Amino acid sequence: MTWMHRSFAGLGAAVLVVLSATACGGGSDQPTDAATTSAASVADFCSTWEDALNGLAATGAGGPTDEQWDAVRSDLEKLAGIGAPDELSDQAAAGLEVFTDALSGLSAADMRRLRSAQNLPGVTDADEASARTFNSEAAALCKPGEVGTK
Repeated sequence: MTWMHRSFAGLGAAVLVVLSATACGGGSDQPTDAATTSAASVADFCSTWEDALNGLAATGAGGPTDEQWDAVRSDLEKLAGIGAPDELSDQAAAGLEVFTDALSGLSAADMRRLRSAQNLPGVTDADEASARTFNSEAAALCKPGEVGTK
């Protein structure tokens, strides 16, 4: 089983279904301070997470085209920007950064070559463990079909 398949095993067949998801909101012109700054909302996080997974699933067995991979990387960058909601553990939050950084730095050609890799490319065993924790906890938090219903 490849690292990508193991990473997303918790979502099962849901990865293959295009889910309805709300769009991530744009930036705000309001100043932020400790009272107004909060962790990522679960709905925004899960919606963007599912967009990235759906993009990965759509790439098929042969690997992504340049256009498909650009879309997935865009979703991963949005996910990194949103950050981890409080519902994820500290290790999972660290794993989000490892996961998004490791994949965002790859090209479509890299992904086609690495489809059979056992681990995320260029990360330590400890970082790999954090990324797996992130994927596991995100899959449990973002139950398919429940995004935006909480």
